[in-house]
Amino acid sequence: MQERLKALNCLYKLSEIISQHDQTIAAIMGRAVELIPHAFENPVGVCAGIDINGTAYRTDNFVETARQFQTQIVVNGIPAGTITVGALCENGGSDREPFSTEGQTLVAAIAERLGKTVERSQVRADLEESEQRFRILVENSLTGISIVQGKTVVYQNEEQERLLGPLPRTSIMGDDQKIHPEDLAKVERFSRDMVAGEIESMDIDFRLLPGEGKREPTWINCRANRVVYRKKPSILFNMMDMTQSKELEKRLIAQDKMASLGRVAAGIAHEIRNPLSGVNIYLNTLEKFIDRGDSEDKIKSILEHLTSASKKIESVIRRVMDFSKPSQPAFILAPIDRPVEEALKLTATTLRKSGIVLEVALAEELPACRLDPHQLEEVILNIINNAADSMRPMSDGKRIRIVSERQDPYVALRILDSGPGIAPEDKHKIFDPFFTTKSDSTGIGLSICKRIVSDHGGMLDVQESPWGGAEFLLLLPVPEPAG
Repeated sequence: MQERLKALNCLYKLSEIISQHDQTIAAIMGRAVELIPHAFENPVGVCAGIDINGTAYRTDNFVETARQFQTQIVVNGIPAGTITVGALCENGGSDREPFSTEGQTLVAAIAERLGKTVERSQVRADLEESEQRFRILVENSLTGISIVQGKTVVYQNEEQERLLGPLPRTSIMGDDQKIHPEDLAKVERFSRDMVAGEIESMDIDFRLLPGEGKREPTWINCRANRVVYRKKPSILFNMMDMTQSKELEKRLIAQDKMASLGRVAAGIAHEIRNPLSGVNIYLNTLEKFIDRGDSEDKIKSILEHLTSASKKIESVIRRVMDFSKPSQPAFILAPIDRPVEEALKLTATTLRKSGIVLEVALAEELPACRLDPHQLEEVILNIINNAADSMRPMSDGKRIRIVSERQDPYVALRILDSGPGIAPEDKHKIFDPFFTTKSDSTGIGLSICKRIVSDHGGMLDVQESPWGGAEFLLLLPVPEPAG
């Protein structure tokens, strides 16, 4: 009974040593090796040693003896060391010590506990190293990072402090006085929805008013996600200063506008130059006729040519004005089939005479869309006529297919042709004003089509058709049901 009490006392003291979280593995091993002899009946006659991960821990009286045994210490399923127990006297103070079954079982239990302790220590060390690496990454991140629990910011890195100010603060998104007045309402709504738990993840862009030494506001992109931090529901905010990106975007837009303006100016100049040259020639000729007193018929002929050239210039200017100041659509609720059918009435005969096979597959019972039938008819006519023009040099295999279908949340209209298609390098330019590959075209038609579809809240795009030609896709939104 006394021997068992010693064994239990040894395990209890070992547990106390291990439970002290500030203890290092070296300290635990050093105290454990001194504790082992006291679990036996004659502690003075017993020595002990622990060898683990290349380090040896010994009792002061440890020597290699003829009577000793070893037990392995296993860490993560792999032998990592041993516990050696030896008798210093002939029989260790008892016929049963230290090689009795009870003694070996006790040492095995100690070895198991020490192995588990090393495992936990390694896990804790790995975790601390991982946390340290993570903290270094977070603290040196160019993204502002903060964690919110309830309505309190419990952590933020240096970049977040630079953007929103130091802790503590009353608002999780920074001082309301620093947020641009135009963005304040949406920022407050964003904060309220995230704190209320109504949204799992959300993005927002907003502006901070210019700080000291700045003239322009700071653009912030913020992403919020619901997470668990230290076992509590939290919100992780990531914020990035997008001011330079926004400035670059503005410059690119300005450059694009200037490039478009240049193309428009070049297109207008090209379209007006030829008839204007004719006007100058006809005026010179008219002057000579008048000086020579030629007949009225010659003069009338010149005047007719002048009128024709003037009308061409007027036509170009009118189309440019239509493009730059479009008429307002007269919206009604109607199926997309209506403008399609009207356009086909105008083109069916011409297509048939041109040897073009027309295939029409309009879906039944499509929902009505909010549209201007006359403007959409103009769009469809323009696309069909362009397709027919592209197939004019072909001797056979001319096909145009028109398909309508439901493609939630849109009604889709596809116009496909078997023509030569659009060159890949031109695909992104065909909707630009005055871009054309035809010698007798102003290049405004598809730009006007794009604008009309945009006015309808829809989209117009082009891709390659299954026949190798062009496939235009027109999408119109389906109105939400009333009430």
